[in-house]
Amino acid sequence: MKNSIKLKERAKNNEKNRLLRWCIEFSFLNLHTEKNPLYLLHKSEVKYYKKASSIKKQYFSMKTIIKILLVASIGLLSYFCVMSILTPIKFDETKTAREKEIIQRLIDIRTAEVEYKTQKGAYTDNFDELIKFLKSSKKKTVLKEGSLSDKQLEAGLTEKMAAKIVRSGNRSEIIAKGLENFRRDTAYLDMIESIFPQKYTAETIDQIAIIPYSNNERFELKVNNEYYNATKIKIPLFEASAHFKTYLYDLNRQELLNIIDVQTKLEKYPGLKVGSIEEPNNNAGNWE
Repeated sequence: MKNSIKLKERAKNNEKNRLLRWCIEFSFLNLHTEKNPLYLLHKSEVKYYKKASSIKKQYFSMKTIIKILLVASIGLLSYFCVMSILTPIKFDETKTAREKEIIQRLIDIRTAEVEYKTQKGAYTDNFDELIKFLKSSKKKTVLKEGSLSDKQLEAGLTEKMAAKIVRSGNRSEIIAKGLENFRRDTAYLDMIESIFPQKYTAETIDQIAIIPYSNNERFELKVNNEYYNATKIKIPLFEASAHFKTYLYDLNRQELLNIIDVQTKLEKYPGLKVGSIEEPNNNAGNWE
């Protein structure tokens, strides 16, 4: 009998608890009306379940926020990890592509300086003067047609002798020496067309002074026309250069500082350079 009463009370309490949880979870709680089944429950029970429900909601809300923050943190860390790998790779790829164009421009400057020295006897550190020279000067060129055979060379005939015979116009001697198809004529050609065929014109040659991918900056041009070697022979020197900062300024700043620091520690020029004003190097570039 007593067990039967206890089971009934336990069932009744379970029903009240179930009903209370259902009402709270679905927002039907209104303690100011007798229609609400919770009104019949003891006040302490209501307070307990309300508090438990509030704590439960706060817990799940905080748990959701933590999950969101965790996912965001993982995504952010993944992004930084990927960028730490891709940034140096992209920097090197862009640097290599740009330097191909800059190297070619430095080679052009070297070609122009050598022609200037050939005619003037010294190099110039003034781009305006160099460009003016290219626009106004002519290049002496020997137009060659035909060549001497081994038999003619063995007979003692030289290029100089053959050219002299041809220029004399002595037809019988020309035939006797077998020089009917031999020509050596001197011509003076436009400097720009001669040394930069189909590359520059008088209108575009000014670009030779500009560093590609820079803010219209010019290459740094230096000369040392008073250099003497160990045997006291005077050897004019020149160098043209482009610092990393001039053509990589718009890339990742830390990567730029890193390569400058490496070159500085190695006591090398932080950029591209052709020639040297410190000692003869056959006008070689630092990439060669």
